[in-house]
Amino acid sequence: MTYCIGILLDEGVVLASDSRTNAGIDRVSTFRKMFTFEKPGESFYDAGNFIEALGDTNYFQIGEVKYGKPILDRIIRRSTSLSDAAKCALISFDSTMRSNVSVGPPIDLLIYRRGSLKKEFTIRLEDDDPYLQAIRDGWGGAIHKAFHEIRHDPGWTY
Repeated sequence: MTYCIGILLDEGVVLASDSRTNAGIDRVSTFRKMFTFEKPGESFYDAGNFIEALGDTNYFQIGEVKYGKPILDRIIRRSTSLSDAAKCALISFDSTMRSNVSVGPPIDLLIYRRGSLKKEFTIRLEDDDPYLQAIRDGWGGAIHKAFHEIRHDPGWTY
């Protein structure tokens, strides 16, 4: 399986994709899924499968969408900053990887600033990347803390 996210924001676009491929549980490998085709300074779109994000859809997911969707629904707005959207995308990936072994690093991340007509930032995050580890540890710790801060006794008798 796979997991890819595209997030449309007022500031631009954040794209992320995993690199895991598998043909059954005993044959797992990695393959880059994100490619960019550009002519610096030009905006063009060749024929293909056109996808458009409108005002009511700020993000688009492909593949294993169920595990990483809740954080996107709670955080992503058109006004979300590019850096917050990138962090949210990586948290979405972490949630997905935690629950589904068919999705995994390396994760390719691309940030495009609206109107720049060039790739501003791309990075490939391996499993041992310090920021990816900080996302994993920080998000896991925050969820654990939030769980324990919710009232333990709802007053039920059982």
